[in-house]
Amino acid sequence: MFITRNFMKHQKLTLTLFILVAFSCNKNDRNYIYQNYESLKSLRLDEIVSFESYKGSKERLYDNTFRLGEDYYPNNLKFKIANPRIFERKDKNLNLESDYFYNSKDSLVKTILYMWRNNNSSKDALVSETANFKTLKKKYIELKKQLTHKLGKSSNPSLKPGCYLSLVSYCLWENKNMKAYLAIHREEIRLVIYSE
Repeated sequence: MFITRNFMKHQKLTLTLFILVAFSCNKNDRNYIYQNYESLKSLRLDEIVSFESYKGSKERLYDNTFRLGEDYYPNNLKFKIANPRIFERKDKNLNLESDYFYNSKDSLVKTILYMWRNNNSSKDALVSETANFKTLKKKYIELKKQLTHKLGKSSNPSLKPGCYLSLVSYCLWENKNMKAYLAIHREEIRLVIYSE
C-alpha cells in the first residue's frame, strides 16, 4: 500500500512537472490546451485538470449535466460522453468557460467547448457598436488567426434557415487531425474543438 501510494504521488508529480515545463517553455502564450496538441485523440482528463490548475482556473462543480448538440459535435463514433468538467477563468478582458467532454470509459477528451463572455452583456439593438461587442470582436479575430495558423484555411458552411438568430459570424476548420467551429454571437464567442 505504501509503495502504491508513493508511486501514485510520483506519477502525479511527474505529470504536473511535465505540463508546467511543456507549457512554460513555449515562446507563444498558450492559453488553451488544444494549442499544445496536433490531435485530441490522446488528451486525457488528468492533463486537462493539471493545465487548468496551472492557468489559475476554478472548476465549476454545479450545473454540469448538459450535453453538446450534434451541430457542435456529431459524435460519429458514438462514444459514451460523460457530463463535462467545466473550468472558469479570466482571459484578458473576458470571462472564459472551458467545457471538456470526455469518454466515460477511458477519460479521453472528445471535444472542448470554449465560451468567452463580457462581464457586462449589452442588450442594445445596435450591438455591433457597443464597447462590449468590440472587445468580443477583437478576441474573435485573434482566435481566427490562431486557428488559421494551426489548422489552415477556414470555410463557412451553410446553416439551416432560421437557426442561430444571434449569430454574427462563424468559421469552420477541418483537417486530418482536428476540427474547429468558431462563432461570434451578439453576447459571446463559442469555439468547439474535436478530433473524432
